Amino acid sequence: MRGFFFLGDPSLLHLATRYHYAALIPVTIALCVLLRSVGRRVTLPRLLPAALVLLWTVGGMTALILAPPWLRLYPTERQQTLNVLVTMHAVAAATKGPIVYMRNRVFQPVLLMGPVFPKIASLFTLFFRGDSLDGKRFYFVEPDEETRTYNARGVPIGRLLIAPEDVPPDTILR
Repeated sequence: MRGFFFLGDPSLLHLATRYHYAALIPVTIALCVLLRSVGRRVTLPRLLPAALVLLWTVGGMTALILAPPWLRLYPTERQQTLNVLVTMHAVAAATKGPIVYMRNRVFQPVLLMGPVFPKIASLFTLFFRGDSLDGKRFYFVEPDEETRTYNARGVPIGRLLIAPEDVPPDTILR
């Protein structure tokens, strides 16, 4: 799933820090062929395979229980997301009238730039249904034409992004 975000700019693929399982496919195949070959030549006591599987399982579970937590909960990124969502609610509350025009700002936790992940407008589509928040219609003012064009292809965010020239005169951009 994460590979989808690199379709827009494959040169950023080196930024991926996880999910490089494909490189292990040949190693896994070679190990299976080797074990099958050894298994045809060596006869093992009947209960040995079951004992090895049991030992492997117990050892793995023990290591999992005793090891420090490996799942990072990303507290900084969660806080930054919460800050953006609180800001959106505050902007909606401070805006008079039914329409909110908000500058589309960079969202720091996401390394991807360009049209694939269009900044804080992406968060809006992830956390809120439709194009309204607190009863007000939201538009995100995006100066980059490529980002607006890329996201106009039938995805929900396409309804939210507008060009600066489409903002009515005398409108306060939040």
